[in-house]
Amino acid sequence: MKRSTKKIFHKLIQEIINDGDGDIFKKNLIELRNSEKESFKEIILQNKLSPNLISFIHKNNLKNLFDKASLKEFENQFKRYQINSLSSIRELHLLEDILRDKGLSPIYLKGIALQPEYDDISLRPFVDIDILLKKSEILRAFQALHENDFLAKSEKEYLNEKNIDDFCKNFHHVHLITKNNISIELHHRVTQNRYFFNCPITSKFFKNIRQINYYGKIINVPSIENLAIHQLCHFFLSGFKGLLRTLSDIRIISNNHDIDWYKLISSNRNKKIQKCLYLSLEIMNFNNIPIEGMNDIRNFCKDSLLNDEIILNSQEKLFDIHKRVQGENLYEQIYKPQKLFTILTKILFPKRNILIYRYKIQDPTIYNILKTYLKYLFLQTRKLGYLFIFFQNRKTSSENIKYTRSIDIWFNKD
Repeated sequence: MKRSTKKIFHKLIQEIINDGDGDIFKKNLIELRNSEKESFKEIILQNKLSPNLISFIHKNNLKNLFDKASLKEFENQFKRYQINSLSSIRELHLLEDILRDKGLSPIYLKGIALQPEYDDISLRPFVDIDILLKKSEILRAFQALHENDFLAKSEKEYLNEKNIDDFCKNFHHVHLITKNNISIELHHRVTQNRYFFNCPITSKFFKNIRQINYYGKIINVPSIENLAIHQLCHFFLSGFKGLLRTLSDIRIISNNHDIDWYKLISSNRNKKIQKCLYLSLEIMNFNNIPIEGMNDIRNFCKDSLLNDEIILNSQEKLFDIHKRVQGENLYEQIYKPQKLFTILTKILFPKRNILIYRYKIQDPTIYNILKTYLKYLFLQTRKLGYLFIFFQNRKTSSENIKYTRSIDIWFNKD
């Protein structure tokens, strides 16, 4: 993709996110060829920005700039998220009652906590109900949802007192589907296990809680500062791709509250958390989301050696819309020549408990474990075959992997 085309995409998204000038948007959009307009459409759809775009189109009377088919796709995505959000609100009320009856104190994260920050809540749809609980409460919550017949039939009671500690060492949340097909994630920590052995920020979330009235139900959500920290860390640790909505989230938080961004970083002593926050704020700044005190932040974080290349690579990932080819995930996992044998052994011969957690095996008999392992082995062997497909189609994939590696090296450097 040409650099000039990328700049136009950046300007278009920035106009939407910043609720900008319709004339500037129009001027840039008409410069795109039809194939480039298709790429812009993919950016909108993959980043779940249809609600923002539709609002922007109506506000600035820009409907004539889009063909009927594209408008239909944007409207369909918008309606899907509206329906899901409405269903999730009803589900959350039931969920809150079940957990409270068990003496639990859930904290609702991400989309649910962010939605009230928007004047128009339709601009902040969410797909999952993310809940933070103390590690000691995870099993009780899991069991309570099963006891109350709240979950889909496919959900099995595979967690118990014997394996819950081991599960929490390997996974940062329990993923569940309700009978109404709503996704729930029960988190016992804020960051993923693979980045931090012990999460350095989770304890702060339990110390600083706000209560909000969420459609007639009083619920717990993180403090504004922790809400911002979570969005910025999630932005970085999830690799930026598909997360353009985070630009809107941080803009809204910044507009609604007097955030001391310098204090937000300097009060977190963990160097890797500082890096998460620092690079994420640089990306905000790069996309015209004003961050007060940015020069002070740069001075405080100068030892991190963040450079323009890392920022630009992150920006590339943020706007990346390439479809991952078969074999790409496996290639990313094994591309460590000095550890290739160890990594392949771990992939092909997983621990018994990992199979139980991944496939939610309620009755882990030798027969059930063996049957599941053979299924797993077949899938992994097929993935090895996909590596050949990857090597044949890896031009765009290699670029994405190159960006990822440069960021990872910077993040993990002491």
